[in-house]
Amino acid sequence: MKRITYSLFLLIVATSCTKDLPDTIVNSIGMEFILVNEGTFNMGDEFGDGFEVEFPVHKVSLSNYYIGKYEVRQKEWLKIDSYNPSKNKGDDFPVERINWRAAMEFIKKLNKKDKEYYYRLPTEAEWEFAAKGGNKGSKTIYSGNDDPLKVAQFNENSGMISNKVGSLLPNELGIYDMSGNVSEWCSGWYSEDYFSNSPLKNPKGPTSGTEKVIRGGSWYSIDSDLRVTDRDYEPIKHSNDILGFRLIIGIR
Repeated sequence: MKRITYSLFLLIVATSCTKDLPDTIVNSIGMEFILVNEGTFNMGDEFGDGFEVEFPVHKVSLSNYYIGKYEVRQKEWLKIDSYNPSKNKGDDFPVERINWRAAMEFIKKLNKKDKEYYYRLPTEAEWEFAAKGGNKGSKTIYSGNDDPLKVAQFNENSGMISNKVGSLLPNELGIYDMSGNVSEWCSGWYSEDYFSNSPLKNPKGPTSGTEKVIRGGSWYSIDSDLRVTDRDYEPIKHSNDILGFRLIIGIR
């Protein structure tokens, strides 16, 4: 597998030389990341359940980034932190019962341990673009398919508990569980009207707020909450056994 140094990675990404980027990266603790090539997509949906507004549909352009092939697994968490907070324990199960601050503390420790790459949470736009399959996407309702039973662990097939990551089919980019299993923290604050004034290029989200964005739905969710455009949010101190996270390799 082709490996690149951190400094070369930044140079390549900054100059958008996608032909030189490896399709996958495996880091020092065994986490796998998949390249999402730069692109422009229609973010959002003309749908909203009265609480998490998904409209208006608007264009967003993103630079290259890498996203975790899987939700952060417990075996990876335990290489950085000695305490496993998860209710349903197992090496290849997603770490859960994670609040936003705990996710950020894990990232801080990982960045200190592994200086080859720079880790962070995805922005809401990066999460949705990857969930939609990036430039390879086929506009499915859920991440990778129109049938949630093929790609998502949710209330109809999960046994009402988290499951091993990668148990079902991946999306077009080879990413697993972006619909279902555990809901995933994003970096940005939630705002009901942010989509109305979001910048075109690499939107980061509002500069302030009271809750952070959560995406993807979980093992507890109904199928409509698994849609790639569905938005949710929680306070940064909130944690439960449906909440986990996925990492990005990005630019400092």
